[in-house]
Amino acid sequence: MEYDCGRLITELMDAMMKMDKNGKKLGGKKKSTQKNKCELFWCCSILWQIFNISMGVKIIKTGKVVILLTGRYAGKKAIVVSTHEKNAKRPFSHVLVAGLERGPRQVTKAMGKHIILRRSRVKSFVKYVNVAHIMPTRYQVSDIEVKSVATPERVDKISLRKQVRGSLKSLFTKAYLAKKNDKNVAGQTYFFSKLRF
Repeated sequence: MEYDCGRLITELMDAMMKMDKNGKKLGGKKKSTQKNKCELFWCCSILWQIFNISMGVKIIKTGKVVILLTGRYAGKKAIVVSTHEKNAKRPFSHVLVAGLERGPRQVTKAMGKHIILRRSRVKSFVKYVNVAHIMPTRYQVSDIEVKSVATPERVDKISLRKQVRGSLKSLFTKAYLAKKNDKNVAGQTYFFSKLRF
């Protein structure tokens, strides 16, 4: 039961990623554009919530790329920093995530160095999220050392949160500019790419 649900989520996510830029193809058939992408994403999120009830925090590990489903950052990608079981402060299974509020913009060969640097800037966020409100992807990021920057102790202190976001911003920007074309950095490439829906 658990395996089938997880496989179904993965297949739905693959179908969503296979859509072309105009959203016309879904498994080789012609479909309408924006509506089907949103419906497919909604189905994935519902299936993940059903799957999550039985699994909890078990399958979400540190470094996993997730998509937030609710709240201010709904539809944004993030990296799991640490996982936590329920406690007195948060009576539910939750994770600490660091993600991209605004990702890098598209660059071309014709652009100069200064413009490329400016368009490669990102805006980051860090927050605690209920496990039911995130959807994990198949991608894992090991190259970006988020755990050393966004520790739970630093995030809990409101005075240090702005500093954490600033250091995450520089960390993400450096990682994006120094990206390599290896098979091992597929998670990093996915993390910085924009969701097409």
